[in-house]
Amino acid sequence: MATGFAINTPTGNIVAGQQLEVTWTFDAIDPVEGFGFVLALLSTTDQNNNGIEINYGFQSDGTSTVVTIPSDLPTGQYVFDGLDQGNLGLSFAQTAPFTISGPTLILDTPSGTIVAGQELLVTWEATNGFVADPFELFLIGGSPEVSEFLGTFSTNVQTSAEVTIPSDTPA
Repeated sequence: MATGFAINTPTGNIVAGQQLEVTWTFDAIDPVEGFGFVLALLSTTDQNNNGIEINYGFQSDGTSTVVTIPSDLPTGQYVFDGLDQGNLGLSFAQTAPFTISGPTLILDTPSGTIVAGQELLVTWEATNGFVADPFELFLIGGSPEVSEFLGTFSTNVQTSAEVTIPSDTPA
C-alpha cells in the first residue's frame, strides 16, 4: 500500500444503482507526483471476485469522483480499492468494509387461514432498483410439499394482484 494515500470509506445508506461521491487524500509529507490509480469495487465475501473497475486513471491533483454503483449488486460488504494503473495487482489503498443494499422484492405475507380455491390479494414492494420484470409468483409449502405457479407479474406497472389458490392444493 502506498503511504500517504487513503480512500475515505463511504457512509450512510448505500444502494445498488446509486451515484456516490468517493473521496481520497494525499499526505503532504509523502507527496506522490504523477501518481495515478484505478478505483475498483470488491466484495469482501466473494473469494473469486476480481473487482469491478469503477473509474480509470485518477491523477494526484484530484481528490474525489462520483461513481455509479452497479445496479445488479447483491446486498453485501464491499470495499473500494485503489490499484496501480500500470499494475492492477498492486493495491495503493483500500477502504474499510461498507454495506451496499442490493435490489429486493418484498412480498407481504397474507395473514389468517388460506383455503384451496380462495382468491387472495397479494401485494409487494420493489426496493433499491429491483428490475427482475416480470417476476413469477409461486405458492410453496404444505405437507406433502407443493409448488403451485400463481402467475407472472410486473413491478413496473403494479404493486398487487388478485390470485386464486388452486382448488386441488392439499391442506
